[in-house]
Amino acid sequence: MMIYVLGFIGIIYCLPYLFVFFLNPIKRDWILAKGHFLIKVLNFVLLIPFVLVLSFNLIDKPNFNPQNLMFEDNLYVCTEQNRDTLGVAHSDILKDSVFLKVHDLELINDSLLIQNNKLSGNGIPPQKDPSLFWAVFCHFIDPGNQHMTTSEVGRQRAALIALLGFLLLNGLLISTLISWFDRRRDLWIKGEINYKYFRTWGFRKHYIIIGGSDVVVGIVNQLLSSEKINGEKIWLLPYVVIQTSNDVDSLRRKLFSTLTERQQKHVVLYYGSCTSEEDLSRLGLSKAKEVIILGEDSRSDDVDSYHDTLNMECLELLQKMYIKTPNGKEITAKLDSVNKFKKELAETPEKEYELRNTASNVKLERWWKNRPRLNCRVMFEYQTTFSIFQFFDIDEQMTSYINFKPFNYYEMWAQNVLIN
Repeated sequence: MMIYVLGFIGIIYCLPYLFVFFLNPIKRDWILAKGHFLIKVLNFVLLIPFVLVLSFNLIDKPNFNPQNLMFEDNLYVCTEQNRDTLGVAHSDILKDSVFLKVHDLELINDSLLIQNNKLSGNGIPPQKDPSLFWAVFCHFIDPGNQHMTTSEVGRQRAALIALLGFLLLNGLLISTLISWFDRRRDLWIKGEINYKYFRTWGFRKHYIIIGGSDVVVGIVNQLLSSEKINGEKIWLLPYVVIQTSNDVDSLRRKLFSTLTERQQKHVVLYYGSCTSEEDLSRLGLSKAKEVIILGEDSRSDDVDSYHDTLNMECLELLQKMYIKTPNGKEITAKLDSVNKFKKELAETPEKEYELRNTASNVKLERWWKNRPRLNCRVMFEYQTTFSIFQFFDIDEQMTSYINFKPFNYYEMWAQNVLIN
């Protein structure tokens, strides 16, 4: 009973980690990089045998028997406890094989008679020799099975197979796994792991932050600490994808010092340039809930004045990339109809009421108002640049795809401090 209880505990314990390892690469890499898995691996290894016993008993109980899992020449030879001994055979009986067969008798050590049908049986058929594949496989994974060989040639072959298994499984495989762990950890620290999670099957909307500005710490804390984001109640923590051209590990240390362990598992950092389409394509733009362009704070080449310019270049590049997404293609497909409707309104203002109330135009206007634009918040460092965009919008082509929301950190800070 205790074996089955431990089997159920093992299933409950192991399944979440299998899910994380194969289906959640972000959390898996976080665990590998942090190194918090030694005790988990030990528990996993210790519980696996109990899980297998429980699983086989539930799935294939008739064939799950110790006699079907072991092979040894003398394993099922009857012992003193299950022999039905008839006595010592006489010499004339020993010569009469017909007599022995008719009476279902058998000789042991040329003198002791037993009755075969009296042997204790458990319904298990006599063991069969394993196939060549299973014999090779047995020696390959366990070099300790060489005692099962019965000839000099068999010992030579078994030694060769065992040596290959020792080198490949214990040597090459383990060294490869350790190397993979180390390489994966280095890439994670540098922010060079390319996750396809956000571009393919990620079912949760995520937030993209471009730039490692000092305000990124406060923004990430707000996104991962709030029960509501943009007025919507959140049940699962969103992922926050951050791209920076500065040192990724320094930014990660700064962020993680203010986040809980659960929140840290939902932060992904990339190293890349805000004006590189290849770098931006890794961020999963088509599934992003919102993009926040912050830019970088410090530059070694003293081009701080280009901060706002680089942010606008990034915004233009994002708009070109968003056009290629499914939402962007949907907008492009209906853009001609919208422009045609606007042109008719401008040319015939007296028919505005009639044009707006046709069924097709009402449906078109409703869709255009709620079209799936990309929400982009852009931080401007200089007050003059921010003031310009407060009075003048970006070009109409870009606003068709981008919901542009400029902000200035110092302006927001001043309003919160000085205005009641």
